[in-house]
Amino acid sequence: MAISSAEELLGHDAIAAVRRPIESARGLPAAAYTSEDFYTLERRALFPKLWVAAAFTADLPDVGDARPVTIAGVPIILARDRDGTIKAFHNVCRHRAALVLTAPAKGLNQFSCPYHAWAWTLGGVLRATPYFDGTKAAKDSPIVWAENGLMPVRVGVREPLIFVNLDGAAPPLEASLAPFEQHVVGNLDFDALRFGSVFEWEFAANWKTVGDNWEIYHHTWVHANFFPRISEDLDFETRQPKYRSLADGTLLTLRRVGAPAKNMTPVAGMPFIPTRDGALPSVHASTSYLIPNVIATLHAEHLHLAIVEPLAPNRTRLRLAFFFVGDAATSPAYLAEREAVIDRRIGRSRDPKAQDGIRNQDIAIWEGQQIARGSPVADDVKFSATWESNVHYFQNLILDVLQQPA
Repeated sequence: MAISSAEELLGHDAIAAVRRPIESARGLPAAAYTSEDFYTLERRALFPKLWVAAAFTADLPDVGDARPVTIAGVPIILARDRDGTIKAFHNVCRHRAALVLTAPAKGLNQFSCPYHAWAWTLGGVLRATPYFDGTKAAKDSPIVWAENGLMPVRVGVREPLIFVNLDGAAPPLEASLAPFEQHVVGNLDFDALRFGSVFEWEFAANWKTVGDNWEIYHHTWVHANFFPRISEDLDFETRQPKYRSLADGTLLTLRRVGAPAKNMTPVAGMPFIPTRDGALPSVHASTSYLIPNVIATLHAEHLHLAIVEPLAPNRTRLRLAFFFVGDAATSPAYLAEREAVIDRRIGRSRDPKAQDGIRNQDIAIWEGQQIARGSPVADDVKFSATWESNVHYFQNLILDVLQQPA
């Protein structure tokens, strides 16, 4: 029998412990990261209620471009229609439930099911059911074309991301992203950004380990080659971190307070992201997590975004894209500077296992956590009130959504 609630799987006491004030709270127990039942519950009662990032707009740059994606186990087609807008449909043929689109495509004029060649326009309108009644045009077919278009999925675009909402009942995308716009984008002109490159890899850990990482307590030890001294992140006099933690709606963010960290200064020679009003842009970096599945790290000269795709309780895919200002995104004149930015994130070798970049180093920890959660000792997780308010908030928000009525 399927698990119907988080409490049924985790237990009342475990949930109550997460709900306590951070000083005495305990984290989500290991089953929330390892259990197939909990993962199934998330696919049914968490992801469908939220705006989930499905792709980058750079994945569909031109009319007729299409991409199959899977969100919470649901196969979806993303496509750029003839009017330039992005559409989303259930990737299910209305005849015999075959996948309509099985691989990314460019320059399509229509969708055609590979099973029996039923066809739809880029806008999802049924246009052909060949030989369904024994004739090529199938004019005597009982199929009502107007009733058998591809089933639409609610879609929203906030450059450079494409979001979908499976249950169709989430607040408007603009409302969901309002905290991100206020606290992260602010006065910056994101329209000046251009897509540079994207990298993709999988790692052996639960998707929630990413949201749990939105603190800087780990910097000195996990990223020692970038943050070699804890004084980079901690004010010894006030005993407070040098980054301000903020949790608002589905946004977790960390923003530097005071002088930039030595290893977070802008890459020389790259244009800064401009402001809308012409004011001087800030050199302060911020790193954010848009619940449930977007990493957004902002520097003066670039933005990098990662889409976190859960694949299984212990497996996650990460697609990490880099965006720069104007010609700096693709011009050979800026190649060395772009490579320096990418080196910092995923390492000079571009090998996810090399652990010479910030994201690679995080993944090594996340995979170790997944292994550790095989022990019952992993149920006793504590939080630092000094550093980890974002993590406590994240875990409580997950429970909040799971406990909402369907």
